Amino acid sequence: MPPKTPKPKWKPADALSAGQQALALAEEQRTALEPRLAAGLIDGLRADLVTLDDKRSATTRAPELLRAATKTQEQAQNEALELVGAVRGAVARIRATAAERAAFGLSLKLNAKKVASTLAALDAIAAGATKHPTVARAAGILPEDLARASTLRTALAAADGAQEQTKKTRTAPKGERVTVQLEVEAAVDAILAAGLLASVGNPALATRFRALVPTKAKRTPKTA
Repeated sequence: MPPKTPKPKWKPADALSAGQQALALAEEQRTALEPRLAAGLIDGLRADLVTLDDKRSATTRAPELLRAATKTQEQAQNEALELVGAVRGAVARIRATAAERAAFGLSLKLNAKKVASTLAALDAIAAGATKHPTVARAAGILPEDLARASTLRTALAAADGAQEQTKKTRTAPKGERVTVQLEVEAAVDAILAAGLLASVGNPALATRFRALVPTKAKRTPKTA
């Protein structure tokens, strides 16, 4: 069986707080601790704390960014569907042939929940008006209506692409946050171990090192 992916021991806020306290104490006791620690651990912890704070913020923002992208996509979709419905209705009300009606997309089944379906309907309107300008004029479809269809198509395609990209990347900050949090927790553990060795005979200092570990911290959920 493959090895289990390690999970953080503490909540992100607890890990950040413990790391900050460990860094301050390690800096204070640097002369005694540094020989007991891996090279660069203290300076590495400082950099990791900055990254952890950034990733916590990005993880919090990710759902809101997705909601905003979805709302933009839905608005573009609804506006495009409104225009498609109006154009199809106008063409249906005149004495257009079956071929002409098909050219404007009336034979295409429109799925209001699928962006690709709406884009195809907009493309059909543009193609139909180009191929049958007299039908477009008879239906009351003006050049500005076609320009609007083109603008809506561009906006809808862009909104859909942005929403899909946001979906793909929304879990990245969380994964990156977990990775750096594990590094922070390992650094705190190393500083604690080194500090207890360095504070033998100095119970007050040993107490300060033991206090680095969040006493009430719970393990993060398995989804962390």
